[in-house]
Amino acid sequence: MTGMNMKRPLRGLALAAIAGLMSAGAADAHDGPHDVPDAGGPFAIGKGTAHTWVVTDAENRPTAIGVSISADAISSVSGTSSIDVSMPLPEKAGISGLAFDHVYLNWNEHGHPPENLFGVPHFDVHFYMTDAAAREAISPAAPDFMEKGGRYPPAEFVPAGYAPPPTPDPVPQMGFHLTDTASDIFQGKPFTEVFIYGGWDGRITFLEPMITLAMLESRATVVREIKQPARYSSPGYYPTQYRIAYDDALAEHQVVLENFIWRD
Repeated sequence: MTGMNMKRPLRGLALAAIAGLMSAGAADAHDGPHDVPDAGGPFAIGKGTAHTWVVTDAENRPTAIGVSISADAISSVSGTSSIDVSMPLPEKAGISGLAFDHVYLNWNEHGHPPENLFGVPHFDVHFYMTDAAAREAISPAAPDFMEKGGRYPPAEFVPAGYAPPPTPDPVPQMGFHLTDTASDIFQGKPFTEVFIYGGWDGRITFLEPMITLAMLESRATVVREIKQPARYSSPGYYPTQYRIAYDDALAEHQVVLENFIWRD
């Protein structure tokens, strides 16, 4: 984040075309997310737009959720220090077990701390399990802000290798951030994209791909496995993979959580 929503230091911590996204059994139900009439948005981003979408299978179970950011948006954000947009996910009648509520999209022209890791222009794409009101209520004005921001989930609810900063340092309107200590950024490689688990008051409440502007501009496709915790605090469908890609036909960048499976 930038401004008040800037991420704090994590000190000491060592999209091919979307039409092919569907998991097995879902491809015959949808041609892609852009046939969904109730997409969330569009929302203004620079001189372009962004919108959210959900893909379901024939039984209306989620198979993918994502954010599409127009090429015009990506090419025009430089010169704007920060952009913060809360985007609801589409409401699909009868959707079964989707654990996510909205996306909080942030542009950081100057990056954020720690500058040696994340001090380059990038986007933070937070997929939230709580609603926007609960996220916005995370305020440093609250007397228990630091207490709740330093209350991390039990180990079984966090993927192996993910760790908080050495000292609790919650971010307003977000919460705490846990980073994979096995990530390339801790092996001396430059930041291009990183996957974050985050939350508040002892619970995981969001999943967050962080992606540099340079990577988006390259239009490279990246597909990564999402490390999974041993347990989930709420039953529902959760993603096992994320994807970053560019769709030439639609002239948009896509950030996707996909390959959902049911978790008790």
